[in-house]
Amino acid sequence: ALSGEISRIKKKAEGTLKRVITEPTIAVEGKGKDVVVAKNYLHVMGASNSPWVWPATEDERRLVISRV
Repeated sequence: ALSGEISRIKKKAEGTLKRVITEPTIAVEGKGKDVVVAKNYLHVMGASNSPWVWPATEDERRLVISRV
């Protein structure tokens, strides 16, 4: 999934995004349906024109940054 243009990741959203990227399962809730837990096959990619988007640390394992 390409998240489209992303700007600075807010602290609250950072934890959610990290969980979506690394958790082995994900909760899926169809409209009007019960929640189902499924294996997480998500691949997440984002793009930004901003020089700072993600609060990455030296030991970050969820992120690869490419300049194109």
